[in-house]
Amino acid sequence: MGRLFIEPIEVGAGQTRREAEGAAWRAIVRREIPGAEIGYNEVGAPIVTNMKGVHIGVAHCRGWVAVAISEEPCAVDIETTDRNFDNVVERIATPGEMEIPPILLWLGKETLYKYSGRKGLDFKRDLHLSYSEECLLYGSICDETPVRIDLSDDGQDFLASYILEVGTPIIKDE
Repeated sequence: MGRLFIEPIEVGAGQTRREAEGAAWRAIVRREIPGAEIGYNEVGAPIVTNMKGVHIGVAHCRGWVAVAISEEPCAVDIETTDRNFDNVVERIATPGEMEIPPILLWLGKETLYKYSGRKGLDFKRDLHLSYSEECLLYGSICDETPVRIDLSDDGQDFLASYILEVGTPIIKDE
């Protein structure tokens, strides 16, 4: 079953924010998957190199890190709720997506991009979202079968979107 971990990032003395972000997600992966060796795939995404059937997705933003772990391909993105995404809407939204709140538009498209595992996708042409009043977000990559994109805010100053096991009940660890 897929799991999602969202934790605050602590920047240590003499450590840059980027170093703290990398240390934070690696610590989660090593804690949750003992013995995991971390590498990067051909598109630059982190992977577990020494265990078949173990997939990870990683994201970070100011103050937070998110890690998705699953037996199937997965993806996650996280952003602080005070970040303004209005300036990207025209670049990434199709006419049918203009009513999606900007932060959800960005999170959904970024999560789909990561989930695709492909380089060179255009956020407007290749990644499509639909959003319902029940706060359900669905996306498709190059008009393939839509997948559900789940959301988590936990009442904090972030919003995360994630895809774990498609078609399987989702369990989110607190």
